[in-house]
Amino acid sequence: RPPRQPRAIERPHLAARMTGSGVSLVIAPSGWGKTTAIAESTSGDGRRALWTRLAPGWDRAGDLVAMAHTSAGRSTGGADEIVDDPLLLADALIELLDETPSILVVDDLDTCEGNEIERLLTEVAMMMPEGSTLLLASQRRPAELIGAGIVDEFIDRDDLRFDRDAVVATLAAHDRSEEHTSELQSQ
Repeated sequence: RPPRQPRAIERPHLAARMTGSGVSLVIAPSGWGKTTAIAESTSGDGRRALWTRLAPGWDRAGDLVAMAHTSAGRSTGGADEIVDDPLLLADALIELLDETPSILVVDDLDTCEGNEIERLLTEVAMMMPEGSTLLLASQRRPAELIGAGIVDEFIDRDDLRFDRDAVVATLAAHDRSEEHTSELQSQ
């Protein structure tokens, strides 16, 4: 999990949207702060956050399940070797989420080729235990997940923008001027 920024601008409304529903999807271009906003939202939530960050070539559903188990400090239980059965993989993730209410973060979903991971996440979303959240970050709209109708909360780059009040409050807390606020907001 990425470290929380020491001078982060707190956005409780955004954090509630990210972590308050069964499945939240954050879609924005690279550099718009998806990962930072998710780290800030999950750090103050109180539930266990299981971080997975996908990369090109990590398109097997078993890889995602193994990363989630590793994030929880558990053995992968051979999940990285189960290739043929998406239901077994979904069960392995649900079992992990069932232990204690958790937030399963899947960052950089857009780097995966094919639909195997999206199919796995669709299965997991349909069986999501009470009190757990699936929080996805991507640069593109994942067609299979959206088509399945499982996304409860869409967050886009406009939602990631800082509003003037949040910037002013944060800069005031760090002894920055109103002039500095206007300069940052214009960027």
